[in-house]
Amino acid sequence: EFRQRRGAVGVGPARLGPNTIDVFFTDDAGHGYVPAQVTGELYYPAKDLGPITVPLTQTTRGQYRAQLAAFTFTGQWSLVITVRSDAFDETTVSFPFAVH
Repeated sequence: EFRQRRGAVGVGPARLGPNTIDVFFTDDAGHGYVPAQVTGELYYPAKDLGPITVPLTQTTRGQYRAQLAAFTFTGQWSLVITVRSDAFDETTVSFPFAVH
């Protein structure tokens, strides 16, 4: 069940133009966790923009990356990650971040 897992997100360099988004999942023991499915969407509420699909590719066990995610506005964005652990368990979490 996903509630027993941990997740973290990194956006860099969090500036206008191309950026990299990294999403990490670990189990309670700190090992990489691979969900059945991971999807991501970007939202920019100030302009009512989104959802913008973020293609996440698994780079290693428990790590997913989107390269060249382009931000065209400075301000507060949200990355919404949906994780499906199995056919019945799905969790959605929003990660706010600022683009400078």
